[in-house]
Amino acid sequence: MGLKFVRHSQEPGKAIWKIDWRPEGRNGPRRRRSFDGTREEAELFEISVREGAGLNRAGIVKTVFLAMEAALPEYLRWHQLNREPTTHADVKQSMPRIMQIFGRLTVAQIKPGHITDFVAMRPDKKRANQKDIHYLRGMITWMVKQGYAAPLHFNPETPKYHRPLPKVPMPSEVNAVLRHITDPVKKALVMLMWTTGSRITSAAQIRWEDVNWERGIITVRIKGGRPLQLPLPDEFRDLMFDRRQESGWVFLNPKTGGPLKSIKSLLASASKKAGLPYKMTHHKFRHAYATDTLEATGDLRLVQNALGHTNISTTTIYTQVQTRRLVDAQDKVAAMRKGK
Repeated sequence: MGLKFVRHSQEPGKAIWKIDWRPEGRNGPRRRRSFDGTREEAELFEISVREGAGLNRAGIVKTVFLAMEAALPEYLRWHQLNREPTTHADVKQSMPRIMQIFGRLTVAQIKPGHITDFVAMRPDKKRANQKDIHYLRGMITWMVKQGYAAPLHFNPETPKYHRPLPKVPMPSEVNAVLRHITDPVKKALVMLMWTTGSRITSAAQIRWEDVNWERGIITVRIKGGRPLQLPLPDEFRDLMFDRRQESGWVFLNPKTGGPLKSIKSLLASASKKAGLPYKMTHHKFRHAYATDTLEATGDLRLVQNALGHTNISTTTIYTQVQTRRLVDAQDKVAAMRKGK
């Protein structure tokens, strides 16, 4: 680390200074930064670079260098105010794991080996590790903006994750489960998810004001609160028309006065009664809708719009599911022919 005079500045008493250092040690890459100011300011800037504090937006050296665990309470307060409740809850759940490795470190002290140590804690959880590292980077970005840290000097690498194809139930399996759901309101919720592809977090939040019986339109709110208008399913109309209200939650939980939040136990029980070899989940109805709609129409863009995907690459996974279904069908046909 060195501070060197380069030349006098245009302003009296100031000069251009060069800071030369190797953040990873003598054998690591060399980094250089220039600074325009007095010698005292340049010396403070040199300290801030060494400690990883950097400058704030006004260009003033900030000498508050926080370890990540010291910045965490303030970060979580900010995160709660600026992010979706579900995202915030997930971040809070991840942070204790993140702090085990990174909590006592400043950002400047984080090295690639710390990322390796973190991943080694749960080597079989590739998707979860990717998500946690994403949350770590989000906190570091916030600390940099607050002047509590300098940007990370490397890109954290995590094990590659290959998303498995979703398990998609056949229509006969969904109908078998529906036969064992006796509550008409909960059955209507399942039918809505199966016939529109809505997530339970969106479908359960529907209010009576969102249902337009005359136009046959129902409005759901997807991620980010964006409204999405979908055709009103006939099955929903048959089950809920006589129960319609002027306002309020469609799928009301009478115990809490709020909307239903989970039907996990209901689906598990119905799956067992239906003799399914697996437990039906609410998200499988979304997979079934996407796969069946793509198979019936061949219109990938239509499926993307119905699911509310912002990027069509997210939707293309259902083309792979469709291909797998064709392969399975081909195998069954071949087995049947050999049997004959």
